[in-house]
Amino acid sequence: MFRTRLYEQRAANGDAKMTAAYREHFKTAEELMSRGALGEAERSWLLALSELRGCPPQDARLLEIYSNLARLYIRQANYGRAAQIYVRSLRILEKLNQATYLKTVA
Repeated sequence: MFRTRLYEQRAANGDAKMTAAYREHFKTAEELMSRGALGEAERSWLLALSELRGCPPQDARLLEIYSNLARLYIRQANYGRAAQIYVRSLRILEKLNQATYLKTVA
């Protein structure tokens, strides 16, 4: 599964912004993906995504969910949907890289 260091750090530190529901949906989706229950995994990824409503658009957790959803759609041979989701992931990654670059320069 695609996870960033930020996710691991937040999970380890119990980041208050990571709700218990988000963590549970994320964990469930990972388990379902590993078992090949793709329809159920998709529902869990989407539920985890819904827990992030209102977070900044460059939140790394969005990148994690979108990347995993895209992988799921590829496994389902839904390549058009996977491409759309990967584009979203790339946009978030660009924002994260810009933010990191600006912090480095400043």
